[in-house]
Amino acid sequence: MGIFYDEIPSKPDLMGWIAKQKIFFVGTAPLSGDGNVNISPKGTVGSFHIADSTHVWYEDLTGSGSETIAHIEENERITIMFAAFEGAPRIVRLFGRGKSYFRGSPEYESYLPESAGRMPGSRAVVVVEVLRCSSTCGFSIPFMEYLKERETLDNWAAKKEVDTHFEVPLILPPTSDENQEDTPASTTTIPASKNDLRVYWARDNSHSIDGLPSLGTFINDRSSPPSKSKRCTSSSSPSHPPSFRLPSIRSVFSHAVVGGVVGGLVYGWEEGWIDVKMAVGLVGATGAWVVETMVGVPVPAPCCAMGM
Repeated sequence: MGIFYDEIPSKPDLMGWIAKQKIFFVGTAPLSGDGNVNISPKGTVGSFHIADSTHVWYEDLTGSGSETIAHIEENERITIMFAAFEGAPRIVRLFGRGKSYFRGSPEYESYLPESAGRMPGSRAVVVVEVLRCSSTCGFSIPFMEYLKERETLDNWAAKKEVDTHFEVPLILPPTSDENQEDTPASTTTIPASKNDLRVYWARDNSHSIDGLPSLGTFINDRSSPPSKSKRCTSSSSPSHPPSFRLPSIRSVFSHAVVGGVVGGLVYGWEEGWIDVKMAVGLVGATGAWVVETMVGVPVPAPCCAMGM
């Protein structure tokens, strides 16, 4: 059975346990009912920090998308989950409200001053006010051995940062369909290098796959929401149910049975073959059969007899 707390407890020492984990998962969602729910795995040891029992934050690194930031900018809802892959089984969830602070903002600088040693590709900090903490079992989570950190992101981002001058205002270089004359220029500002990390953020992290503004709200750019062709349109993506769907054979048969029983009851009642008690019993039995057939939920015999 899960245990819930109003904060991250010191007994049991969940703070110490969280600090030892090598990976955590972040869940967010847009307010739109047909928007895409997002779950992001977060690695890199040392990126997650516990400020106190009700406040945590993590260094957000560059990725192929920016769903988490887009969602919490819209509605602040966020859940962070940790799972034990070694030792005693345990799953810990932190439910809360999140805020994101882009690199270069005063808030980002206060959490991650340059002297603190930022990770390659650091683009923001995500700060979460913990409203509830839960600790559950995790008996089905497999044992897995930690080998080492992947270096791909660090190496890629480090190369990008060589050509990134965060102190200089960003002006995007023209794309292939833009005229060079349309690009703002002066004696003090020139278009950024195509290898500038901020160019990647502006063009690939500006909006969520649902079109919600993300890093584009922080960057002075010409970014726009992704076109429908660039959004998640693969066959594995969730889609709206069709407006018309052929009924199943089970559904047709069930409706036919119900229609036959109702017609028989009406005719039998008019002819005097069926009294009230028999009618109630027949309606109850038919209803129970429909529930068991269509929903798969067995109905107790007393309920059938009582017409419930």
